[in-house]
Amino acid sequence: MREESFGILTEDDIYLDCILVLPDGLQDEDVVSVRVWVPRYPLTKTSLITCARQEVEAFGQQNQTAHLVFDLRGTGESEGSFRNQEYEEDLKGILLWAEERFGETKVTFMGLPLSDNSQVSLLPLRPGVVMETYRFPTVGIDPPRLIYMSRYGNFGPRDEKMCMALQAAGYEVYGMDPFRYLLHASASQPLTAETASADLQMFMQFLDRPPLIMAQPVSAGLAMFWAAASESVRGVLGMGRFQAGLKPPHIFDQAQKQGFQLQHIVGRIAPRPVVVIGPANSDGDEAGSLYSFLGEPRRLERTQLLSSDYLLSLLHWLEEKRPL
Repeated sequence: MREESFGILTEDDIYLDCILVLPDGLQDEDVVSVRVWVPRYPLTKTSLITCARQEVEAFGQQNQTAHLVFDLRGTGESEGSFRNQEYEEDLKGILLWAEERFGETKVTFMGLPLSDNSQVSLLPLRPGVVMETYRFPTVGIDPPRLIYMSRYGNFGPRDEKMCMALQAAGYEVYGMDPFRYLLHASASQPLTAETASADLQMFMQFLDRPPLIMAQPVSAGLAMFWAAASESVRGVLGMGRFQAGLKPPHIFDQAQKQGFQLQHIVGRIAPRPVVVIGPANSDGDEAGSLYSFLGEPRRLERTQLLSSDYLLSLLHWLEEKRPL
């Protein structure tokens, strides 16, 4: 693995301080994709460099993906004023740089640079391990807490919109990209079931009230694991792919596979309610199989349309069915 430090000049003449992380020996002409880890204002690239290094190390010398971390304008070591929040110009500048350096290659922006509706926090879980969360506060006295988990690697505009809808419905939402947490949590050694459970308990102390969990595909596996690991989780709603999110060997301890096998642990969630959502017109999918291992109360849904109104109705069902 090698790292290059340099600056990218945006079209409005702001230098962005950057670090490119690549596998040793990977030449520019062989790069097929670039992942850009976007810091959430006011965080800087120091919150993401671990993620980039973990991914490059995990896939070895055959990996043809370069990872870029950078400071938004007016933050960290980049130029500009913190009052100038034209972060779209930063992303455009990075896109032009990637095209100039690598030619026609796929560029993926991992995350959103700014939110007017949430407050970003880095929660210390244990030495060297942090969890990045986005709190969407709501009005009212002691509102219900909800952990919202995006797909791995990209808390994007759709997730922001969903969290805002949940916020408007009266939930105090804590959004997160679980992939950022997992890459930090496994940086020094693979994550065990015991450590993942302990990390959740630290997160719970920050919430100060038992939450519901809603999770998008792939993240749904971690949501189910957490619900099985802690009785403080009041209920869980998981969509799409489940077990796949608990398989990456550079994250999860392969000597403890059984501890992350959902079919062996989801029965512990009862009597707290669970909703699993699978694809429409499919009876033999993973959601149906997982449902068979759950205790009551449980609910299996099949749909392709995941509107905020539909998901809110399922959250209300969780509220009705949760133990008093």
